[in-house]
Amino acid sequence: MWYYVASSSTGLVSFISIALSALSDVMPKEWRAPCFGLLISGFSLGLSLSPALALAFTHMGVSVVAFCMIISSLFFAICFLPETLSPETLQEAKIKRMNNERIHSFSFSRFLLRPLRELTILNRNGLFRLLSVLAFFSGMSTSADQTLLVYYAEDKLGFTDRDIAILFLIFGCLGILVQSVLLKLFTDIIGEKFVVVVAFFFGALHNSIYAFASTKLLIFVACAVGTFTGMSFPTISAIKSNNVDEFEQGRIQGALFALSSLAGALGPGCLRLAYQYSKNTHHPGSFFLLASFFYLVAMICGCALPRDKANSKRNSLDCDSQAENNNSSSLENSDDIEF
Repeated sequence: MWYYVASSSTGLVSFISIALSALSDVMPKEWRAPCFGLLISGFSLGLSLSPALALAFTHMGVSVVAFCMIISSLFFAICFLPETLSPETLQEAKIKRMNNERIHSFSFSRFLLRPLRELTILNRNGLFRLLSVLAFFSGMSTSADQTLLVYYAEDKLGFTDRDIAILFLIFGCLGILVQSVLLKLFTDIIGEKFVVVVAFFFGALHNSIYAFASTKLLIFVACAVGTFTGMSFPTISAIKSNNVDEFEQGRIQGALFALSSLAGALGPGCLRLAYQYSKNTHHPGSFFLLASFFYLVAMICGCALPRDKANSKRNSLDCDSQAENNNSSSLENSDDIEF
């Protein structure tokens, strides 16, 4: 029960949504997805190294080391992280909030329902609804993989602490390569829309390998393939960030994280229920096919994303071409006036 309470408390404040909002304040649109990926690669680095600590320390020792690292991160944030929101945007957000409070008088019920009102941004238009659906289904699969894979590998394939450390090392090292190098390359070549589609394709593929893996090697291979799925979260976050105002960055990232948290709560339960029907069959891991199905649904939604709103590079090119057309038309008008 202590473990459950401690784990639940980590969801009270989302560091990742605040960090993504801060990056959105200072980065141009075409660089947001790669920068979000670079942030996620930092998590991948920690993820790859942390299981190795269990080989050098006791489980209690690892907990103490992790606690000291978190306290160090807190002091680093207090001493070195700057405010990223510009004074103009901050003032605009304050004025809008004051106007909203002036229109709607304070009530306790309105205060309690505020989190639900903040989530209404996800229903603003068709783009946000599509992104919300694919984020939800992919989040269900991702959380289920993170929660159930280790237990399944230990129970059915005899994974030890050393095997788990190798598994996380593969996931972390390749995740750093994908997030920090390949994500920027892919967004430049095919755009954010198809990066999302490709990521979900690899998600369906690596869960299918999990489903029929009979050796440790196949689990390692599937884990390596699954690192490409990590491109989806920073790309989805970037697409939503590119389609809201500056003072709404925190709201959209918080709403997206809340939706992912809901998916993270439902995903493991759904796959655990599916495991009850597959554990006594010849392929006990076939419950991972349900996760593959979730990824396929998300991939279909990704194909339906409007390219002009999803791809930041195209948006910038369209703006440049429009500016050139305006400049050329103004020059023509000036020539006519001179004539």
